Amino acid sequence: MDNLLQENHSLLKKLELKKEMEAAYLDEIEQLRSVITRLQQEKTSISTPRVDDNSLLLCNLEGRVEKSEEKVALLTKELDLAKKREANLLEQLNSFVNKVDSISECSITVPEPHNSLVEEINRLKEELSSKETSNRLEQSKLTRQIQESEDDRQNLQDYIIELDRQLKDCRLELNDTQAQLEALQIQSNSTESTRGNSVFSEIEDRRIRAEQIVIKQGEQINELKLRLRQTETDAKRKLTESVQKLETRYRDRDTNFIDELVAERERLVNENTKLSYQVQHLEELQLDQERGALKISKAFNLEGNSQEGVISNLERRIKQYKRAQEQSTEIISGLRQRLLDSGQIRRKLQNELWHSIDENTSLSEQISGLRKQLSDLRSGKVSDNLKANNVELKIKQSSPSLTESDKLDVENRDPQKLNSNKTVYCANPLKETPVELSKPVHRLDRPGAGIQSKDVPQNCNTS
Repeated sequence: MDNLLQENHSLLKKLELKKEMEAAYLDEIEQLRSVITRLQQEKTSISTPRVDDNSLLLCNLEGRVEKSEEKVALLTKELDLAKKREANLLEQLNSFVNKVDSISECSITVPEPHNSLVEEINRLKEELSSKETSNRLEQSKLTRQIQESEDDRQNLQDYIIELDRQLKDCRLELNDTQAQLEALQIQSNSTESTRGNSVFSEIEDRRIRAEQIVIKQGEQINELKLRLRQTETDAKRKLTESVQKLETRYRDRDTNFIDELVAERERLVNENTKLSYQVQHLEELQLDQERGALKISKAFNLEGNSQEGVISNLERRIKQYKRAQEQSTEIISGLRQRLLDSGQIRRKLQNELWHSIDENTSLSEQISGLRKQLSDLRSGKVSDNLKANNVELKIKQSSPSLTESDKLDVENRDPQKLNSNKTVYCANPLKETPVELSKPVHRLDRPGAGIQSKDVPQNCNTS
């Protein structure tokens, strides 16, 4: 009985301890839940301002893009107006030139208003050149501004695309965290609804699962923070790089534009000096022409409009000179064409000459082979005389077609070998079919070097 009482007392104590442990575990689970909710709140507080900042940046960038587009439209309108003004100025210039031409044709004998018209023309030309330079500078400036605005718009669009991508990534991460949170809530609800046979084992399992979930959530939160920092640093780095590139590009563009302006100024100054020199030269020529006209009129007693005959005579002579010049140019072109044709004919003849030289070399090789056969036949038996006669007849038939290259080859032979061949011809005559050589077999007529010949002895009877 005492043992049962002690055992009951011990079991009651154990039950009280189990209840205290369960209460402690429940408190710990509540603390973990509060930590999870706090972390979720921190995550939402971190993500929502980022989304707000991104939306604000997008709005600002869209406003800047709209402003840049409006600026581009205004600049294009100004450029069109400048082009229209330039076209109007060119029309005015053409009209002034036509007027000046008509006035100069009408006022041949009136030299006094001509100077005023020349001054007016020069003034209009200077005004036109100044307006052209100003319009050109304004046009280049407008094009540069348009290019800069286009570059800014492109960079802003790239930055907007990058921010949209980052916003999508943040939203996806937020959706992942919300899904994980819902899974945790479902797991916590399922663990609360499912109770096993052993209370302490169930509580221990819940605690372990909660600890694992908290550790995973902490790792995920740290990973998300690291990714967020990395994306922010990448965005800042890309922004600084783009800003540096734009600064360097605009700086280089400005320097190039300044260099172009300096070169344009120098070109205009040089052109102005050339034009002033040409105007001075034309004025001097005009004075000389007027003096010559006065001399001619005094010499021929011409007065009033009687200078037209002299002018028409001079124009007629000028036309005659031009016609003679055209005829001479036609003759020169014909001679040039004949020269080209003669060059082509010369090249064709040269090719034919080389071809004939190649044929003659091949014939000379055949003749040398036949001569070797003839020498072999002569050193052989007497019964081969008929073959030797045929070979010698072939040599006689082919020997007149020797050209300069074959004769040079014959001339450059070894004289000792020729002497030995002569002794053989004379020492071994064939009595059956004697052939008398009336002229030398080989004769070389080299141009420019006289007549050279190396003869086979004429008095030798050969087969």
